[in-house]
Amino acid sequence: MRYTILLSALLLFSTLAAISQTQHEEIRSSLSGIKNQKQAEKFIHQNPDVKGTVITIDPKKDSSALAIAILSKETTGVIQQDTPTSTIFLKIFKTEKVVAYRVQYIFFDGNKLSYSKIKTQRDAVLARLKNGASFDALAREHSMDGNAQNNGDLGWFEEGMTVPEFEQAVKNNPIGEIYTVDVPESKWYYIVKNTHEPRVDKVSTGIFVEIKK
Repeated sequence: MRYTILLSALLLFSTLAAISQTQHEEIRSSLSGIKNQKQAEKFIHQNPDVKGTVITIDPKKDSSALAIAILSKETTGVIQQDTPTSTIFLKIFKTEKVVAYRVQYIFFDGNKLSYSKIKTQRDAVLARLKNGASFDALAREHSMDGNAQNNGDLGWFEEGMTVPEFEQAVKNNPIGEIYTVDVPESKWYYIVKNTHEPRVDKVSTGIFVEIKK
């Protein structure tokens, strides 16, 4: 009797393993044919029993080992990774290069101050910067938004993420340059400093699927 139960358990395990392997092969086959986001979203909709999502891997936001490995080479096939609790599949269907910039700024809000007051204050700050004052300290002292606590550091941002006047001024000035930017229609006025050379990042978009064991 004991041997019969053991044999039945082994047969059941083998059957489940075979089903699991077949499911994995079917998923790999389906994912390998995905070429764009529309197809990825269709796969997710048609397979509600698996955990699927469209992801973007951006080096500015994701520094995991898997992200670094993917971004370090051209990946066209399906990546499979087993963990103790699940099997993970990843298919990258789009990779593009984007230019990123990084600056510090001091913001003057024309919705709270008149332009004449802003001009007087901005000119005074520019004079202090010209005489060697710390941009960090002056940003904390004068910038009129929450980023003042970060010394005015905007962090890395891509093309198209700021208003055109701001982006164009950043592109037109070299690293270390201090300059002004006006956005009159929004009543935004800035002192800006380019702190880093522009960098080119590789951003990948793909479908991520997880199957629990």
